[in-house]
Amino acid sequence: MAYAPESFHIIAQNCRGLNTPKKRAHLLQDLKRRRVLIALLQETHLRDTDTHRLQKKHYKTTFYSNHPTARKAGVSILLNTDLHFTRSKTLTDTDGRYLFVKGTISQTTYTFASVYAPNANQVKFLCKTLLKLAIFAEGILILDGDFNLPLDPIADTSNGHSTIAHAAIRRIHKTLQDMRLVDT
Repeated sequence: MAYAPESFHIIAQNCRGLNTPKKRAHLLQDLKRRRVLIALLQETHLRDTDTHRLQKKHYKTTFYSNHPTARKAGVSILLNTDLHFTRSKTLTDTDGRYLFVKGTISQTTYTFASVYAPNANQVKFLCKTLLKLAIFAEGILILDGDFNLPLDPIADTSNGHSTIAHAAIRRIHKTLQDMRLVDT
């Protein structure tokens, strides 16, 4: 079955670690139940030797970027087997902070990006990462992640304020606007 872009069911989730079989099973069952075609995951905390644990019947096409030594950070992109995706290129971060995957679905080019920003120096990290993404991306770009900063402090924080300087948030907004990306 071919999918039109409007029928894609995409989910993004900060997993806060997927090191236990119970958490992995719950995630995969939830994705299957919700008929998710594309899952952009952050904070997976998986090592390279553990990534096969997310490859299951319905999600055999999987991409990862993991921290090389510790169970921290980590991002993944899982594609449902019903989605006929042909990968052309992948770009990963050596610390497991971002993953970009480019390929085609039904003769349309897509770039999927999953980003997990550090808790400090988020703006610097995001500006560098978004620049790399702008150079890498082709076709329709779908970006999601945990930026660890409120793009809209009033809506995204409990007290309506951010510890990140307003100028820095404006800088990220400008970068996203230049890339024609929107926060949803």
